[in-house]
Amino acid sequence: FTTVRGFHAADSHHGSLPSVLPTPNPEGNPHRYRPGTVALREIRRYQKSTELLIRKLPFQRLVREIAQDFKTDLRFQSSPPCLSLPLSPLLSSGLPRRTLPTRLL
Repeated sequence: FTTVRGFHAADSHHGSLPSVLPTPNPEGNPHRYRPGTVALREIRRYQKSTELLIRKLPFQRLVREIAQDFKTDLRFQSSPPCLSLPLSPLLSSGLPRRTLPTRLL
């Protein structure tokens, strides 16, 4: 006696592996995760890591370029652009500027 999935009914009572395993993907299409599954996995991975996602020098150039839009004769010490690097995800995610410390903007 065989069930709909191709397993023998007697095997399901004993908890053993079925004698006839169904093919995982008969069409041969690659496995696809549901929408958002890979994104959530990447979010967890990046939240666990401590590495910087943007390199220091390109980030410093970007900060200087944005600062030039506000005031043309600004001068920087070597440390402030690097200090704001951990805040860069907050800046790029659209967090309102009034919630961030004004010294870093």
